[in-house]
Amino acid sequence: MDATVVNTPRLKIRRIRPGDYEAMMSVYGDLELMRFVGDGSAITAEDCARWIDITLDNYSKRGYGLFLMESASDGSLAGFIGLTHTGGQPEPEIKYVLRQPLWGQGLASEAVDALCTHARSTWGLTQVIATVAPENTASHRVLAKCGFSRWEDLHNEDGSTTAVWRLA
Repeated sequence: MDATVVNTPRLKIRRIRPGDYEAMMSVYGDLELMRFVGDGSAITAEDCARWIDITLDNYSKRGYGLFLMESASDGSLAGFIGLTHTGGQPEPEIKYVLRQPLWGQGLASEAVDALCTHARSTWGLTQVIATVAPENTASHRVLAKCGFSRWEDLHNEDGSTTAVWRLA
């Protein structure tokens, strides 16, 4: 089976392989990139291996999960994007992270739009959500540009707030 999920003018979005451990560690182990992800901690080696296993299982169960983004021009690592059901939630949630040198070039919008379009046509997903830290203005712009609408914020047990966006 071809690992490519979708191509954009500047990106190739493909399935993760077990050999992508180092690539995943280089992105999810970078504290600056993780600033707005989860609790802001870098991934551990054990969690990275577990994420790869969970992702491969999700491909079997759902047809989708987390994907690796490569530059279409030279194959270099651009970041990760995917659709997950965090904590067992029923709605698929789009998650994405780009390597810092690629910020501000429109790549996140390109990837989010392409993957959401593919999700509708290939996996029949009629609704996708996104959760974003309120201060992550760049992600708010990406989601608005891709047709997501802002919904009611979540008020978390720790007192923090999470912005919820929805694409229907």
